[in-house]
Amino acid sequence: KSWYGNYMKKTQIIELFKNIQGSLVSFVSMMMFIALGLAIFSGITFSVNTLKNAATNVQMEAAFHDLELYYPYGIDEDNLNTLKETEGVDRIEGIYSTSVLAAYNGNSKIVKFQTIPEIIDTIYELEGEMPLKADEIVIDSVSASANKIKIGDTITIIDDDASIEAYLDALSGYSEEEGLETFKDLENQSYTHLRNKTFKITGIVKTPVFNSKSGNTLGVSVTHKQANDMIAYTIDDSFNMPEYRPYNYVYICNDSLRQYPNFSEEYSQAVTEFSKYLEADALAVANDVYKSLDDSRNTIITSGEEKLSDGKNQIEEGEKKLEEGARQIEDGEYLISANQKKLNSGKALLDEAREKLEDAQSQVDNAESELGARENELNYYV
Repeated sequence: KSWYGNYMKKTQIIELFKNIQGSLVSFVSMMMFIALGLAIFSGITFSVNTLKNAATNVQMEAAFHDLELYYPYGIDEDNLNTLKETEGVDRIEGIYSTSVLAAYNGNSKIVKFQTIPEIIDTIYELEGEMPLKADEIVIDSVSASANKIKIGDTITIIDDDASIEAYLDALSGYSEEEGLETFKDLENQSYTHLRNKTFKITGIVKTPVFNSKSGNTLGVSVTHKQANDMIAYTIDDSFNMPEYRPYNYVYICNDSLRQYPNFSEEYSQAVTEFSKYLEADALAVANDVYKSLDDSRNTIITSGEEKLSDGKNQIEEGEKKLEEGARQIEDGEYLISANQKKLNSGKALLDEAREKLEDAQSQVDNAESELGARENELNYYV
């Protein structure tokens, strides 16, 4: 059996080579296609790894964040310090960011404005100058390339309503001593996130957060529910930042995660585990903020209800006094009417007495005249 098997193998090999010789062109073409496929596969594999390594190096140099937390009601320094005490939070930074509708070259754009980060997600490779004034910005290179932006161009804000943020800020700083005056002021004023309407582009920068040319990587505007078209960085003075809770985004770095490449499965799993570990503290901060706002809201409602109740009581007391006054007026009018009748009766009696007095006087005068005449007659005869 072994002899027969060896003989068949040799025969198959000889037949294979004869077939190749008979269709050499087809064989060479097939081998070239296989070699080309292997080359393309190897190139793609190598390129992906190279791109991942390059992106990882960029993110490492710019201190790319491991976790991003969003607090719609904002947080303050005390909240940041609370999060910083969590194990694994080696670096933390709070920023303020908002998306507005702006016009550039006659087109409407959703522009994400944010404060300039200092220790996490730092911008790099500046072309031009950093903003120094409240009406100056730098644009990320992805936005600049996609929208053909040049240094020196300007953008104009179209829609920038911050009335909700103004209400939350007032709610955060509410105290019973101040009363409701702040909220009364809110009713007749307009509030914006940004202090200016027009911004000059002074530079173009790169950021580790959005290092892809895909428009989907620029994030989504929470306000407008649309993808951002541009990312703009500017100084703190450009914003009407909330006074009491100035940060709505938090970036966190965990140095222990640097042992894994940023695009590896191990890194993704480690970040997921870390986020689960941090979740309780992050939610606790959010709940504290919400409870503080809710307490202020309830205090305002209670104060308003008390003032409303006091007002109703004052109205009821006023209505009682008004009714009492009406009764007094009626009584007074009755007394006036009765006294008027007495006065009229007295006048009538007085007039009647005067007439009698006049008649009596007339009789006296007549009697005196008659007496005088009699006296004169007596004197004549005497």
